[in-house]
Amino acid sequence: MKHPNHDLSWRTICRRWTSPTQESDNILETIDNHQAKISSEPVLKDTFELLSTNVINVDKKPLEFLENQEKQHSDSILESAISPATEIHASCHHQKISNELCTSDMDTARSELRIMISQLAVFVNHSRQQVKDDNESQDWHFVSMVIDRLCLVFFFYNHVSFYCTYFSQRLTIFYTNLLLF
Repeated sequence: MKHPNHDLSWRTICRRWTSPTQESDNILETIDNHQAKISSEPVLKDTFELLSTNVINVDKKPLEFLENQEKQHSDSILESAISPATEIHASCHHQKISNELCTSDMDTARSELRIMISQLAVFVNHSRQQVKDDNESQDWHFVSMVIDRLCLVFFFYNHVSFYCTYFSQRLTIFYTNLLLF
């Protein structure tokens, strides 16, 4: 459904929300609004503006590098004879690597959750916009019905006055002709 001065295609919506100037403006707006006061408005109202700017772009190369290091480390452990001191050092190193992997996995999961929430916010905003546009179209429909009724009343009044005037003249002419004869 097309509305005047509104392009509601997915391309336009995505382009509008991913433009860098729009994001920087949204960041400044949300920072100013958040610092000014905590609003009592619904939680999802500005979710997209808040979360779209916080989406973390997780770089996969460090994760792959850590996985390769872990494989190389485990291969070297299997090939060489391990002394107890080396074994303790290796287990500490392995624990450090798995902690880093857990952290990067958590960052990835958080990033994906933020992306999902931002997509949900787009859908919520789109549905709210549709409801708003539907309400506006209903308002315009009501206005057009009122104008239509006013035009009908005006048309009826003009016709009644025209016919009354016309027939009153005809009656006057008829009576004058009757009296003359």
